[in-house]
This record gives sequence, structure tokens and C-alpha cells, in this order.
Amino acid sequence: MTPRRLQLGLTAYAGLCGLVLANLFLMQGGRSGQVVIGASPEAAIKPPVRALSTQPVVTVPMPGTAALETARAVQRELSARGYVMGANDGAVSLVTRAAIMAYEADHGLGLTGEPSEALLQRIILGQATADAAGPVSAKIGPQADQVIRTAQQSLLALNYGPLKVDGFVGDATVQAILKFERAHGMPESGRVSGGLIMALAKLAALGHVQMNQ
Repeated sequence: MTPRRLQLGLTAYAGLCGLVLANLFLMQGGRSGQVVIGASPEAAIKPPVRALSTQPVVTVPMPGTAALETARAVQRELSARGYVMGANDGAVSLVTRAAIMAYEADHGLGLTGEPSEALLQRIILGQATADAAGPVSAKIGPQADQVIRTAQQSLLALNYGPLKVDGFVGDATVQAILKFERAHGMPESGRVSGGLIMALAKLAALGHVQMNQ
């Protein structure tokens, strides 16, 4: 081999080696220097951490709690004043409504049968209300109307009539109540009361009369 050919061969070999080394360098550098843009899959799945709220916790009272306490207070105050109420449990039964109506009738108030806050204040403090003016018969609320009709139906079924089931405490209803009270040894009042409804309810339990609750 001539010196020129030897020189050309060495040059070609050196160039090939340089290309191989350069390729290896680029491959290694690509692996180690690779830059990843965006969050990793683990970061995408992991939920964000939320800071604890610093707002105060507000407790909302249960609906009807105030009404229940008012009913209990009305029952307690009327029981202490001799109005027959039954249990002071806050349940607004026919007996409770009738006892309220008896108090309202005794004090010239419109008949509501409702255990309201205004009524409670009237009982405790003796405060006069606008209801005290005018005839009671002209001011009968829907609950009181239902209690009166129930009493009238029961009295009529027991032959304490004649009277109409009209939700109005007229002379016929008053006379029927008086007859019933005399027959059962009750104080004569001629008005719808807790005692009247309780007595009618006992007869209903014995099957003598049917009462609508």
C-alpha cells in the first residue's frame, strides 16, 4: 500500500469514528436533557388541597321550635288558670284549641283556637288587644270554626238539639251545650271548652258519637 492510500484510509477511519462518537453524544444528551412541559399524570390526578374555611358555623334552628314552645307555654298558663288542657306537650289538639277558645270567650276576644305569642302575652300580662272590641261571634277563625262544628256534630248525634252545624255559637248551640253540661254534672258555661271536648271525646271512645280530629 502506497503512503497516499494509507493516509486516505486513516483519514476516512478517523472521520467515521468521529461521526459515531458524535451520534452517541447526541443520543445521551437527548435522554438526559429532555424537558417535560406540563404536569405529570400523577399531578393531574391528585386533587388540589383546599384551605379550611375561616367562616363561623351558623346553627339554623329547626322549623316549628318556637311555635312548639309557645304552645307549651299557653297550655301551661291556661292549665294554671283552671282551663282544661290535657297534657302540656305542645300538641295543638282539639282540647287545646277548645280551651283557648274558652279563655278567648271569657275575655271578649275573637275565637281563634290558636296558641299565638300575642295570646300568651295577653294571658301572662293581661294585655288588652284589638280583638276585645266588637261581638265575639263575628270573629271566628278557621281553626275555631272547625272545633265548633265538631262539637255541634257530636251534640247533634247525641240528640242535644235542635241545632245547625254552622261553626257559629248561636243560642241553639249554647242551649245544647248547657243541656249536655247539666246531664254530665259539669259546670254550666254554655261555651265550647276543653272540658266539653274531652267529655265528648270520651263518649266517642265508647262509640256513642264520632268526632273529627
